[in-house]
Amino acid sequence: MKLLGLIAACVLLLSICFANEEVVEIGDLQIAKSLSATVTDPTDAPIPGVQVTEVRLDWQTTLRSTVTDAQGHWSLAPVPNQKVYYIRVVKGSGFNEVRFRVRLDKQKGQDLRIKLPLA
Repeated sequence: MKLLGLIAACVLLLSICFANEEVVEIGDLQIAKSLSATVTDPTDAPIPGVQVTEVRLDWQTTLRSTVTDAQGHWSLAPVPNQKVYYIRVVKGSGFNEVRFRVRLDKQKGQDLRIKLPLA
C-alpha cells in the first residue's frame, strides 16, 4: 500500500510540474534562406542554451541536434536533396516547445526568428 501511495504522489507531482508546459506547432510551412534562426523570449531577448532538434515526421525520432549560442543563434547544415525539415525548439524550466516545418529556398526564403512563449 505504501508503494501505491508513493507512486500516486509521484504522478501527482509530475502532473503539476508539467501542467504549464505546452507544445506550439506552427502549421504553415516556413520558407527560409538557411536552416538557422535566432531564438528569443517574449521580450525579444536572445535565449542561449536552447535545444534545437531536427526530427522525423513523427516529431519524436531525433536525427540531429544543436544548442543556441550566447546570442540565441543556431544553425544546421542542409542535407542534399531534402525538401522539408521538421524542427523542435525546447528550453526547459519555464518555457514551452515550438515545432515547425521548414523548406529552404535561397531566393524566396526569409531569415527565421523563433519566439519561445513562457510556460
